Parts: sequence; structure tokens; C-alpha cells
Amino acid sequence: MIGLDGVNAGNVVDRLLEMTQEHAPSGHVFTLHAELEGMKFAPLFEQLLDGWRAQGHERSRSATTWNP
Repeated sequence: MIGLDGVNAGNVVDRLLEMTQEHAPSGHVFTLHAELEGMKFAPLFEQLLDGWRAQGHERSRSATTWNP
């Protein structure tokens, strides 16, 4: 998302939280790129996780969701 439609490191968390504010019936999927969120943008990822928790979202593994 960073670099598209005016999204940058300063507003990406707000933009993602805006997109996930409403709970989708099928849930939301976020693909983590370890070389970015795991390193370069780790503090932003922590902010995003906090924001999702505040929105009432829960983490799950896709294997658990799709293969109960």
C-alpha cells in the first residue's frame, strides 16, 4: 500500500484501520511480508495490531480458519 494513492509510512496504519473498521462476514486477510513488517516497519505493525485489537478483531491462522 505504501506508495499508492498517497499512502506513506506516516498514514498507512490509519488507512488500514479505516479499511478494517467494519467487520466483514468472511473476515479480513492481511499478508505479512517479514522483510517489511517484521523488520523495517515493525513499529507500524505493532500499532496496526493494537488498532485491530481495539476494533475487536482476533488473530487466526488461515489453516485454522479454512481447515477446522
